[in-house]
Amino acid sequence: MSRRLAGVTFVFLSGILHIAKYMVAAIFGSSMQSWSDISFNIVLEAVGDHLDILAVISLIAGVIYLIAAEYVSYSDNKDKRDLGK
Repeated sequence: MSRRLAGVTFVFLSGILHIAKYMVAAIFGSSMQSWSDISFNIVLEAVGDHLDILAVISLIAGVIYLIAAEYVSYSDNKDKRDLGK
């Protein structure tokens, strides 16, 4: 698997994990009789920060992989240009 594909996959996974927190909170609170900002925030607190932490870790890993892929690509192209001179 190339570094670019791994980076994009990690960034995509980060988005899915971020969305999952709100989906879990909505499913968890679906049995409530009425909705308000306060009740949804209580449900979000019950879900916890684990998905946010994993999303941030995945985003950082994805960005690192994308930067590494661009650096390696730039270095390879620079070496090829230098050989042609």
